[in-house]
Amino acid sequence: MISKSLFISSIVALICLSLSQVAFALDFSDSRGKIIEKTSEYIIRLVETPHNTTKTVEALFIARGEPITFNRVVSDFAEYPNFMPHIRSAEFVRFEYDRAVYCFAFKIALWTVRYSNIFTHTINQPDHYALKWDYVKGDLKNTNGSWDIKKYSGKKGYSIIHYTLFIETGKLVPAWLENNLTAGAVPAMISAIGRRARFLENSTGK
Repeated sequence: MISKSLFISSIVALICLSLSQVAFALDFSDSRGKIIEKTSEYIIRLVETPHNTTKTVEALFIARGEPITFNRVVSDFAEYPNFMPHIRSAEFVRFEYDRAVYCFAFKIALWTVRYSNIFTHTINQPDHYALKWDYVKGDLKNTNGSWDIKKYSGKKGYSIIHYTLFIETGKLVPAWLENNLTAGAVPAMISAIGRRARFLENSTGK
């Protein structure tokens, strides 16, 4: 007969193994850059940006919700001030063919940074969506980024999301704010879009 202490030890070992397998499974497809933070739910790294000394931030994370819901979340630019950290306003500027241009105001500490991005949907499939943006004008020198959203095969009802962000602050924005605008803002952003996705799915009865 297995003793109680041995049984408990076995259960704890299985739980630890399961957690380690989840964390191990979440990884980038290549070994570029430097990992700066890793949990069982997300991983963040800094990678070299071609022809620039400023690093690009990449995050890979798993979140509860269908890909179509997360696509709705990140594509609803006008609603960003209601759930995205630090974004205080979002104003539609114009369409360029099927690409939307929005002007945002991002406030952190005593600084308010204003900039305009143009957004392009590059993949629009039932279980796979991709969105990228490029800089138009504003207080920054340059910025671009992307979302790639897929169904997560490891757990039903979850998505795996690849996020990239490059920001070059330029002369109008203090350089020390760069981390607060990029890598430092990623964990809060991940939590925010997760909450927003759950809100949307609950509101539609899913």
